[in-house]
Amino acid sequence: MAEGMHRPRSSSSWVDSFRRWSGLDSANWSSELALAATILWTPMDTDAQGFETDPVFSIDVAADRSPLVAGDTARLAVSITIDRGWHINTDDPGDEFSIATEVQWQLPEGWSQPNLGFPAGKGLEFSFSDTPIQVWEGTVSIVGDLTVPADAAIGAVALKATVLAQACNDTQCLPPLPVSRTLQTEIAPPGTQVEVSTSDVFAVSHAKPKSTAGAATETDSDAVARDLADRSLPLFLIGVFF
Repeated sequence: MAEGMHRPRSSSSWVDSFRRWSGLDSANWSSELALAATILWTPMDTDAQGFETDPVFSIDVAADRSPLVAGDTARLAVSITIDRGWHINTDDPGDEFSIATEVQWQLPEGWSQPNLGFPAGKGLEFSFSDTPIQVWEGTVSIVGDLTVPADAAIGAVALKATVLAQACNDTQCLPPLPVSRTLQTEIAPPGTQVEVSTSDVFAVSHAKPKSTAGAATETDSDAVARDLADRSLPLFLIGVFF
């Protein structure tokens, strides 16, 4: 497998790892989490406690051509800009307790997810990990090839990207947060002339793309929300009780 490219991680593996690390009895997992949730969801003034309440990263989305042509292949880019002094985990941080960054496109029904290429990260050392954690700082771009279905509806189309990422600085790690941005573009009939972008973002190649194959529907945003809910409570448990 090429350097910088990694296998997908499942959300269930993260939860299982947290159970082993925390020592919670799997037989009593639900009841123990319910008790913890009661404590955690007691209202608190997060600003007064000194916690960050807003995302510390933003995203931009773009296509390498306009319009998109039915039956052709285009490149989509998600550029993540991280505030100074912060970093986010890469798509494969290298530590079982660090939450990987995920990118999901919400596309029209019947479209397939683009094959995404993730850049290599920078290794940072922390006392809680035996190996450096792979992170991104500054601005990084995740680019993928998208095949527009030959029978795609002609006209305006909205392509929404969501990045789910955990941000940290030298003193704290925030809960994983989803940040979304929508690309408004057009689908044109086969044979239409297109304007190709000259942005350097699309010239970047991350070697072998990481496949996110499978049909995507407009309800994928619900799946992102469910995945966030699955992850958020264990993360708060770490922050509050440990």
